[in-house]
Amino acid sequence: MAKKRGVRAYRLGDAIADMGCGVMQQLVSNLVGGWVTLAAYGGVFEHRLFDLLTTWLPWVAALFGVEFAYYWWHRLSHEVNPLWAQVERYVELVRLARRAPAAFDAVKVFFASPSWRPGWMGAAEERDPAVKYDVSASRPLERYVLGQWLVLLGLTFVFLRWGVATPLPWKLAFAAWIAVSATSIPGLLEGRNWAKPLEALRWVGGAAVTIAFLVTRFP
Repeated sequence: MAKKRGVRAYRLGDAIADMGCGVMQQLVSNLVGGWVTLAAYGGVFEHRLFDLLTTWLPWVAALFGVEFAYYWWHRLSHEVNPLWAQVERYVELVRLARRAPAAFDAVKVFFASPSWRPGWMGAAEERDPAVKYDVSASRPLERYVLGQWLVLLGLTFVFLRWGVATPLPWKLAFAAWIAVSATSIPGLLEGRNWAKPLEALRWVGGAAVTIAFLVTRFP
């Protein structure tokens, strides 16, 4: 419908950014999430203060409890600076804290709502919410990025599905390659200066890891 109307509603960069967050989240969960979750649940169970009823009631309470906790976490992430800020924003927070006229204000910068902006901070950067961040890339580059990204998604699926029994050193090597790929491929699309050297390193590292794995697995 958007194409018929001549409206560019789909952006390759947006899609890759969204999927990249999912890839890294699943990657971290695969490497440490299971251990952390198991240790946390084990610790809670061992030091429990009481036993739950073996009925449907605890499950219903847990369902609503998780939803309630997630709602407040998501809401606070839009109201409390440490939850809202990313690396670039933390740099901005540090810069503002150094300009603060009092120690209390310097501390408050990191914990106040993003809407808190007293006069000593100066005017906020004006941004038009209707203008979306977009990148301009050639068609061949877009095809290359899309093709490499699809390969990365396929290999990530294979790693997450069948890499559970892989020895830890190999899991870390494959995870590192996936992380580098999830960084270099979008970097190419945005025209970053570091993207091409990192992409070359990704190819060399991927080939080295694959050959070493095959030689070790099938001597």
